[in-house]
Amino acid sequence: MILVGGVGYTFLGDLSFGAILVERLRRRSWPSSVAIEDVSYNPITVMDWLRDAPDRFDRAVLISAVERGDEPGHLRRSRWTATAHSTAEVQACVAEAVTGSIGLDNLLVIGTHFGLLPKDTTVIELEPVDSGWGEGLSPVAEQRAAELESWLVAEFGELASVAPASAVEIG
Repeated sequence: MILVGGVGYTFLGDLSFGAILVERLRRRSWPSSVAIEDVSYNPITVMDWLRDAPDRFDRAVLISAVERGDEPGHLRRSRWTATAHSTAEVQACVAEAVTGSIGLDNLLVIGTHFGLLPKDTTVIELEPVDSGWGEGLSPVAEQRAAELESWLVAEFGELASVAPASAVEIG
């Protein structure tokens, strides 16, 4: 099984990239081996969900918008390398998570610490153009979303139809 998960706040411009893309991807019919999920929840809740079936996913693709200082609109794709973090770093991420903060970095650090992310995890990040309050994506982010959707379709097989995909419930 492959998890394609989006991370992001809604109504926060391009920082909604992961969540908006998941909504669009769910309109398609995907092979049964692909789960399209909005993982824009408290990272602790996501970890509990993954812990319920620790071998459910062999691969993950996590998608978000993150300000890293690149050119706005730049789309980065990299393989996640699980590295150990200090106890203080993990505790800081957990503390931030329990206050309701949603972020890809927290999800990755906490997931790595608990060993719940698949070893084959790809991270796709958009450098946001617009991170202000508002609905929808900037024109550049819209273009990147279309490009990424095309890549995901090519990567995970032809789609049978454009119809709502079933979701895997996150507790």
